[in-house]
Amino acid sequence: MKNNIRLLVDTGAYPLMHEALMYTLDVSRRHDAWPDAAVCRDSGKYKHVMVFVFGDKVRTYDLNTGRVAEFAQLPLDCNSSSDISITIFDNILHVLFNKATTPGQQGFGMYAQTNCHINKEVYVLAKEKTWVKVNSMKDNRTVILLPQGNHIYHCYLSANPRHNMFGVQNNPGLHSFCCVYGHASVCTECCKLENYGNCLVRFHKYILVFGTKINATAVECYNTETRQTHKCETSISGTAENMVSFTHGTDVYILQRNGSLWKVFSTNTTPVDFVLVSQLWDFDCSLKGCVLFRKTLFIFCNNKPSELTMSSLPGIFASIQIINIDSRTPCLPMIQKLAL
Repeated sequence: MKNNIRLLVDTGAYPLMHEALMYTLDVSRRHDAWPDAAVCRDSGKYKHVMVFVFGDKVRTYDLNTGRVAEFAQLPLDCNSSSDISITIFDNILHVLFNKATTPGQQGFGMYAQTNCHINKEVYVLAKEKTWVKVNSMKDNRTVILLPQGNHIYHCYLSANPRHNMFGVQNNPGLHSFCCVYGHASVCTECCKLENYGNCLVRFHKYILVFGTKINATAVECYNTETRQTHKCETSISGTAENMVSFTHGTDVYILQRNGSLWKVFSTNTTPVDFVLVSQLWDFDCSLKGCVLFRKTLFIFCNNKPSELTMSSLPGIFASIQIINIDSRTPCLPMIQKLAL
């Protein structure tokens, strides 16, 4: 078919093939940006799901059928942890959780005289539903994770109380570690930040860090190529807590818990900017995640909005489906391979 130019042009097959190919080659988009050309067939061996943690299990929500199913048991060391984070990297589930040393075991550095040192450990879900440890961090704060390129970026939600206790400087920052073929590098700091982050979003070559500052959202933009950081000057009212994002093609949208929907865009003079697109509801909602799938915007939350002020947005989504879900973590989109 590739040699028949008229067939490609007249049937619209070329744009379809190009969209599917670009999607397949872009690792960072495979799990959460599903153009019509890349949606799995209902009769195929893959399905589109949202992944989340409930209790001591990883569960999935099937976007086609609405069914919730058990996906995997959490790592044994994770069962007693009250702080769990997840991310999807190249369609592989990563779990990060706190793990304390056993009583009497020596800690490290400033914790050397204590008998309870808490690390964060990173596990990936490998074949046959087995967990493999790939990294660890000497910190016990709640983190937000975001994959970009061959790195997983993260920032902390708050200061480390142990650092404050020992008089250690406690500045917010953006960190990352490289993760290739199941092997992770040592975690390093990318840049200093002015505010602790509530949400991380990728936009082209930038990592956007959304933080809350006096009931307003402050945005700091980290350039992954130049490793420089700048602040976005556009005013975004309301908190960044419970903020979620979704993609539509190459466009990126962010949704605040008060229902404000913003589009991220760039110009020749402004690499990152925002414009308010719509107000979907007018009260606070505890958001857990969202994804655009087959022209429907799926929004996952802990308290379902009673009434929407807008249920469709021409050119972006034709309908909204609100899913009330009980989850310990954000709900993240993923393509799941069915068991044979």
